[in-house]
Amino acid sequence: MARAAVDRNLEALGQPTATAPAAAIARLVGAIAGWSANEPWALLGPLHVVEGSRMGSMVLCRSLGRAFGLDPRRAGTGLDYHTDG
Repeated sequence: MARAAVDRNLEALGQPTATAPAAAIARLVGAIAGWSANEPWALLGPLHVVEGSRMGSMVLCRSLGRAFGLDPRRAGTGLDYHTDG
């Protein structure tokens, strides 16, 4: 869901959507997958950060819209990731 929203934003803002994640992100994704299988309690930290970031995005969305001259109530303007939370 989040990846689709980011791709919609990149497309709306005229940016390429087919980008590979940075090596550090790929390593983090691998580590999280390992925690999921072997140490599920270790997921609490990453999930807390991700959820907090998404909630923060929703709060900041109106200000982002004003700053970029975009309507945060309209899908496809480049703010979908922030409003999909």
